[in-house]
Amino acid sequence: SRNESASVEVSISPEKAPIELIYESLDVKAAFGGISITWDNLTESNIIVGVSYKDSIGEWNNLENFYSSTKEGKGVVRNLDATPKEFSVVIRDRWDNYSPKLESTLTPLYEEEMDQKLFKEVLPLPHDCEVHGSGALKKLWDNNLAFGNSFFTTSGAIEGKNFVTFDMGQTAKLSRFILWQANPDSKWPYNMSNLKYYAVYGCTEITAEMRETGSLDGWSLLFDGVCFKPSGDGPVTNDDLQALANGDEHEIPLDAPKVRYIRIHMKESWSSGGQKLIAEMKFWGQIDK
Repeated sequence: SRNESASVEVSISPEKAPIELIYESLDVKAAFGGISITWDNLTESNIIVGVSYKDSIGEWNNLENFYSSTKEGKGVVRNLDATPKEFSVVIRDRWDNYSPKLESTLTPLYEEEMDQKLFKEVLPLPHDCEVHGSGALKKLWDNNLAFGNSFFTTSGAIEGKNFVTFDMGQTAKLSRFILWQANPDSKWPYNMSNLKYYAVYGCTEITAEMRETGSLDGWSLLFDGVCFKPSGDGPVTNDDLQALANGDEHEIPLDAPKVRYIRIHMKESWSSGGQKLIAEMKFWGQIDK
């Protein structure tokens, strides 16, 4: 009937799409053995962060994709040689919208994996834990994450005995390490006796005084913090499970000294119980030849 209402005038300022905001926060840096990418995702949108490099004939090749919805995102590409490379990073949302490419030329820092075949046990120091019979210390470096008795296990809560010490059999300026939780059949993610808070120390020689007192005098602190759980204190998410599969990775400060012996202070488990578990540990760095 061609009847019309009165018009309503409004002023609208469209907001930026989440991927635009995330793109503005992107930070790409050289890392040991590769590059490190960080971003802020305040809306916790489901995104894919794609990383590519330019080959010798000038074509872009995908290196890795990071799927994330956490507020503070991070992705690290490893196993690259220490030569200059052109990288690009682009963000994609669930509707196939793309951010601009962030391009940069970076040189990964040199590192190599420590040879686990050289790792060995040492005579326990005072304050070192007692090892459970089926959870031998050597399982820390047996390259086995499978279900079963494949992880290092302490015998339980003994006052003042919450350290473990071992010899890498080689001296190096360490760049990073990864600690894997014991997680048989995915039943224990961020739970049970897996480490939550821990510290890692190193030295080049275990002196007679160290053996006598068991103190941390003479040891250099390499890491002190919490096992990384992307979602924080909430329920376990897909991002958490992916982080668990990748292992708890931490870079070691550039000013840390060279070390050969490793000492881990197992401060607290996720269940806050006495027993502690570690499935595997690997180290990388610049090894003395």
